[in-house]
Amino acid sequence: MDSLPEGLDQRFLKFIGVTDESERQSHTFYLDFFQPQQQVLDLGCGAGYFVKMLREKGVEAQGVDFDPLALAEAQKQNIPVIQANALDYLTELPENSLDCIFSAHLVEHLPVEIVFELTKRAYRVLKPGASLLLVTRNVRELVANLELFWLHFDHKRFYHPSLLEFFMKECGFDKAIQGENLLDVTPTKMQINVGSAELFKWGEVIPPPRLPLLYPWW
Repeated sequence: MDSLPEGLDQRFLKFIGVTDESERQSHTFYLDFFQPQQQVLDLGCGAGYFVKMLREKGVEAQGVDFDPLALAEAQKQNIPVIQANALDYLTELPENSLDCIFSAHLVEHLPVEIVFELTKRAYRVLKPGASLLLVTRNVRELVANLELFWLHFDHKRFYHPSLLEFFMKECGFDKAIQGENLLDVTPTKMQINVGSAELFKWGEVIPPPRLPLLYPWW
């Protein structure tokens, strides 16, 4: 079977309306986890939107991704990114060399054995007391289960936060905290267009509930 064409992921993200502005809105939540001068690696950085935000804050951030189209877009803005496989790149880094590793919406594209190995290798390269911050879809959301997971052509599986916490502790991390990004761009703010004709709006596919009590579940 022929492999998918290079750059397909980046073209798809543009197709569904992911932009610098939408990423900045949803990723602002994570900035408070980082301090100026820290050495930070963004695994699966895409076009480097968050790397750019971190560097604006004075963080010594660098991104790693395998998509040449996304990296070309980052390089146009002089965002420091490297084309590499995430596992291979972690293997090449010195032990205890990073203050934090950040990865947003990468794990759901990977099988279990790779996520576990990524966690183990991340622990090796992090300094004592450093952090691994993994961002993934909320498995408890109805819209994530029925719509968003199936939207991307390369999603492998959901990862429950307690499963990721277990992996971290198995790999050496002594503390794991679960949380939710309340600034994330909601599906109702996105729509897909084909040419000049609107195909559908997320809020019309799975309409949000009228009762506010049920909204978090949605």
